Amino acid sequence: MLSLDGLPYRIRSKIVVSQETGCWLWQAWVSEKGYGYVYFCGRNLPAHRVVYELLIGTIPPGLTIDHQCDSKHCVNPENVQLCTASQNRKRAASVPFVEKLVAAQHLYDMGHTKTDITYELGISGRFLKSLTKKEI
Repeated sequence: MLSLDGLPYRIRSKIVVSQETGCWLWQAWVSEKGYGYVYFCGRNLPAHRVVYELLIGTIPPGLTIDHQCDSKHCVNPENVQLCTASQNRKRAASVPFVEKLVAAQHLYDMGHTKTDITYELGISGRFLKSLTKKEI
């Protein structure tokens, strides 16, 4: 089991661990697409890639990271899998619409805010409204 202790404080301080999911949720800047970003080595880089490389190692050329937890702002290296970009796109397209709807409704029923739900599921607020077909 990996630990946040292996990360620089500047990165570690921007992560909150979800006790429910095991996700390491990025709390700093998140792009419109739901991915966390960190300024590292003179560039803005995807936070999940930086954390992966700091704790696991270099991502081989031709491979990308696929979030198995489906939370785009999760930076836990144990929740991702290396794959090709093509494999990543195919898996993302296979996540059923209804599955995301059920997950969003479940989180809402548990008292999560819209912001929490978008972070947990890695979806935009606009997408959340389209999933639920009603204002949450």
